[in-house]
Amino acid sequence: MQLLTLNSLLMFDLVFVFFLFLVGVSCLVHYLPSSPAGQQASASPPPPPAAAPPPPARLRVVVAAAPRSSAPVHHV
Repeated sequence: MQLLTLNSLLMFDLVFVFFLFLVGVSCLVHYLPSSPAGQQASASPPPPPAAAPPPPARLRVVVAAAPRSSAPVHHV
């Protein structure tokens, strides 16, 4: 009975160490930068960025001052 317990604990340790190994390898693959050779092997170039629409036009209305005269002006 003692041998069976020791064997199951040993198998659990082996599986756990293998799981930790897989987690470590996946972290390394995720965080390490990719090689330049891997970037050249892409099938198509990345699409160009979409052009941003132009900003809305600001309209300025300038009213010219009328020359002042002493006589009143009557419009018909």
